[in-house]
Amino acid sequence: MITGRGLTLLGASVIALSMGAALNHLVLAVLGTAGLAWMLAAVRSVSTAGVTVTRTASTAFLQEDTPIEAGFALSTTSGHQRVEARQPLPQGLVVTEGQERVKGVLEPDASLEAAFTITVPVPGLFHLPPVQVRTSDPFRLIEEDLDVEASPLSFTVTPRREAPREPQGRPRYTTPRPGEYISSNAGTGSEFYSIREYQPSDPLRLVNWKATAQKRDLMVNEYHDERVTQTVAIIDHRERTGFGAFVDAPIHEVARGAALTYEGSFQGGDSFTGLLLGDAPHLLQGDAGRAFTNRVMTALAEMEPSGACPIQLAVRESLHAIQQGAKVVVLSPLLYEDDKEGIMTLLARECSVTVIVPSLPEPINEEQREWARVHEENVKTLRGMNVHVVETPLGVLQHAMGEGIRV
Repeated sequence: MITGRGLTLLGASVIALSMGAALNHLVLAVLGTAGLAWMLAAVRSVSTAGVTVTRTASTAFLQEDTPIEAGFALSTTSGHQRVEARQPLPQGLVVTEGQERVKGVLEPDASLEAAFTITVPVPGLFHLPPVQVRTSDPFRLIEEDLDVEASPLSFTVTPRREAPREPQGRPRYTTPRPGEYISSNAGTGSEFYSIREYQPSDPLRLVNWKATAQKRDLMVNEYHDERVTQTVAIIDHRERTGFGAFVDAPIHEVARGAALTYEGSFQGGDSFTGLLLGDAPHLLQGDAGRAFTNRVMTALAEMEPSGACPIQLAVRESLHAIQQGAKVVVLSPLLYEDDKEGIMTLLARECSVTVIVPSLPEPINEEQREWARVHEENVKTLRGMNVHVVETPLGVLQHAMGEGIRV
């Protein structure tokens, strides 16, 4: 592409040739010929530019708001060239330090480098597109956009969550299995759990007299609660969770709430079963540990708003994996018309159900206002059935960390 400066010089060269021919002015003719030859040389130097791009990024398993150190370097094997390069960023990524662009004169056996820090304020799977490179001759008369091959760069950003703590007490099963197992929750079983101070409601048979003598205060024994405990998270990433602008979309709050619910179940000694709602139900089950944690967090990060799978269908197809009396957390910013039927099925299975509704942005059209109306009717119906509905993100944290929910 010839710049405005290049076109001006080209015009001047043509005029000089014309004037030289008309006036037999040798100097003007020579200047015009030299100008055209110089322009052709500049075109050739740009079109044969051998520019390569090398990119770097710290692309480990990342959480939201984790700084990502990134950059790229330009090098060439041909002559001196003026180069401008820029790394385009996908929606949601923010440069917090440095510059994602560089410009200067590129010389053989040297390089131009850009270094910058990216922060990602939302979970997701992100791909960095190719670096955009534009070259020009040393005098910026001819410019050309280059298609430069570069290694693909992708990274997964998982939802914010608390650092996991190993549950105390005897190891236990972490997936639903027939029969009872020993939970790490204190209760009325026969397996010793801990010693604590006496409470007025404690029976005297629990008093630990040796510990009482040592502490000079009444102490009692606690025992493992020998019962099956399962937390089921129904995680809504259906089409309506893309409501509003990308960064503010409710799907991100759903992912954060699900991550906290997972951590809360693990720290509370429960097993965890995830049921993702999108185009179709997707079940997440496994033994607690790093591999299963990574699998859960990756699934939450890669969720995209899609489909309209009813809760009733998902529950019916996954009923074999939901224990009777399980603790069920439904994370959904917009309940669909028939979702209450699925919740009624869970109640009939003697499950305790809590519906957590992340905050919504304001509706921007009539369709979104209708979605909100249907949702409000469902919430009203569920509350009439004594289902606990929490309509604040704070409730997500309180529930997940086992502190109880206050509306």
